[in-house]
Amino acid sequence: MLIIYQTCFSSRSRLAAASVQVASSEGFGEESRKDLILLICSIFLANQGAGEGGGEEMVLPTDEAAVLQGEQEAEKMIIEAYSALLLAFLSTESKSIRDAISDCLPDRNLASLVPVLDRFVVCVLTSKP
Repeated sequence: MLIIYQTCFSSRSRLAAASVQVASSEGFGEESRKDLILLICSIFLANQGAGEGGGEEMVLPTDEAAVLQGEQEAEKMIIEAYSALLLAFLSTESKSIRDAISDCLPDRNLASLVPVLDRFVVCVLTSKP
């Protein structure tokens, strides 16, 4: 059990310290390295708010455009939830990692992850196997 515990936490530290190679947006074959935490935070922020429904009544889509829009919103919600989950997981590794994540988020804290993680837990607990 101790070996699994040490492997998990060692991997989490390596993951938090990783950088990834990203192609340039100009598409001229230029690539740069980006900090993984910054990349995950950017993904989370780009999809933030996708799961906030505001209590609207469920309406069945009647045309293909409405179905497509629903699918796109569902994809954004999934991306938002899993990026929040990964950031929360990494944030438990150390104070320096938690601070690095917080620096990338609104108000420089982890509070923006909480409602997303709450919705994720509700979704997991209420979904049928």
